[in-house]
Amino acid sequence: MLLKYSRIIISGQSGIRPDDISIPEYYSMMLPESFIVIKMEDYIKPHFNKKFGSFSDDTLWLSDFLKQAPSTIEELWKMAILDIANEIKKKKVKNFALILHAVFYNHRTLEFFSPVCERLLKKIKPQIAVTLIDDIYDIHQRLSSNNHIFNVSNGGAKEVDGQILELINILDWRSREIMMTRHISNELEIRHYVVAVKHNKVIINNLLSNKFQSCYLSHPITAIRQHQSDGNYEHANKLIMEVHDVEEALQCETSGFFPTTIDEYRIKKGKLGKKIVFENKLNSRWDEKKYEEPKDLLYNKPQKYQNSKSPFKGKIKSEEAISTLLAILDSLIKYQIDTRDHIMVEQCDALFVYRPFCEGIVSKGVLEEVLYYQGLENKKDKKCLIYYNKNDLDELVIDQFHKYFESQVNLSNLRKIKKVSLKLNNIEKNELAKIWKSKNKFATFINKYMQSKNLAFSPSTSPLSGGIGSKQADEYRQKTAREIKTNISDILKKYKETASILVTKETSIEDLVRKFKEKQEES
Repeated sequence: MLLKYSRIIISGQSGIRPDDISIPEYYSMMLPESFIVIKMEDYIKPHFNKKFGSFSDDTLWLSDFLKQAPSTIEELWKMAILDIANEIKKKKVKNFALILHAVFYNHRTLEFFSPVCERLLKKIKPQIAVTLIDDIYDIHQRLSSNNHIFNVSNGGAKEVDGQILELINILDWRSREIMMTRHISNELEIRHYVVAVKHNKVIINNLLSNKFQSCYLSHPITAIRQHQSDGNYEHANKLIMEVHDVEEALQCETSGFFPTTIDEYRIKKGKLGKKIVFENKLNSRWDEKKYEEPKDLLYNKPQKYQNSKSPFKGKIKSEEAISTLLAILDSLIKYQIDTRDHIMVEQCDALFVYRPFCEGIVSKGVLEEVLYYQGLENKKDKKCLIYYNKNDLDELVIDQFHKYFESQVNLSNLRKIKKVSLKLNNIEKNELAKIWKSKNKFATFINKYMQSKNLAFSPSTSPLSGGIGSKQADEYRQKTAREIKTNISDILKKYKETASILVTKETSIEDLVRKFKEKQEES
């Protein structure tokens, strides 16, 4: 297979180890001519050794290199890229991957900086840039190994509080690596992709060959995790397998980007009285077993791979201080989820939204991605398929109904005569799903519901005047029906306005992907 892009920049923060990804063997199968991998550090090292003396150990020179003044590192970087450009020209190299770090972390000044000179980088005429990313817990394990920055012998943290600060540092580092590579790509006027290494290797093939359009899969995650937290493992696994089926189908027809290839937002939370506390533990990773024995992935396990449920090892001085630090890390991870997933939406040619309110629960993350897609300047050049089925819609109606009445009780617009559950029974659920679109039938249903749940209408906080059949109570029921219908319609409208293809009937995954591909080919 011929590649559209055969002059590639591959960036990644320290701890990614992109040179472990078998690039030469993989690409040699696709190219009629030789494909070489150029590691930036291999060209910096001779200039460094000449200036500062030789090291026998490859990792020791790098540690000393990163202690030099940023201006010195920048000068060495320029020498290296000129050597690379001259070699490419002399040997007439047409196909290559240049592996580099767009951002360095100075071991002496403890600052981030970029040594990259776009003016000189232009000399090698790159065609595309890819930034590889991985879970911060895996990055930390790699960077804690011998001769690396967070190893104890190099001043890495022995205690848990310090290790959490290192994770925060890694999170910031990744963000800067993405930002800097994106900036470099803009300056070079080439396309940039962010790719998590827990994707299948085929994604790189698909991107470089331009065989398929790139596509981001947006699907619920939190609702499935809630089933796991509630102990409904069988049902959770059924939904996860459904997502797997969508991923596999998309991978055959698109360059598919999948959100769970990064999964960091899983710090365990508990309660101490009324206070939420963060524990020194992680919940299970999405597809954890898959990554314990990786196959056909860009990902390589850290050498000292440990169970991700207990990533922090060492002394704990104060449980309260650890909880506070973990709360900060948790919020930073949450912030980066939104940023990273929006980058994925923007970089892809298409958006595939699968069951955005699975079992009636509106996924906040999916909705944010849909709204972000709506605001893109180049939206007209993209395609968006949104799929939900009748069962999801029925459950959405029921969920919105429950939420409305729970909020009304909390606001004291309603008062409970007796403390009873506000939940609908199965017969009521089936009836509501059939009649909610009818104004009069819905109001009648609300009347029956309020009586069965011993709910009374309460204008301000005064007792119900005129009994259950009063004019005020009747107006309240009519108003309630309108407001619940409006809430549901507003949710559905956001998806309908976004979708190039809206599918609301029960459809097989294969047919969904086929319709999606046909629509893409039309454009």
